[in-house]
Amino acid sequence: MGPLLFCNTIQPLLDSLRSTLTLGYLDDVTLGGPQDEAGSDVSRIIEVGQSLGLQLNVAKCQVVTRPGTVISDPTIGRFTAVSLKDSVLLGSPLFP
Repeated sequence: MGPLLFCNTIQPLLDSLRSTLTLGYLDDVTLGGPQDEAGSDVSRIIEVGQSLGLQLNVAKCQVVTRPGTVISDPTIGRFTAVSLKDSVLLGSPLFP
């Protein structure tokens, strides 16, 4: 029952996000879209998550971008940068 209760608790938060791509699997959230949208959504996850007793572990967060992309958002800028060829989602490679 624990995973079901957790997912039911964070679903309204996920539904409120604006990113073009919003995926959630238990405590893993994937966002995709313009940097300003993703940055705003990450800030929202941090804010609402704290009110739910959750804390974003920035050390486990990654940002996947094209080579040469400048990350201007201060929150996303703290994430680990991963190249397209090395990116994985839930253990599966995203690109060949």
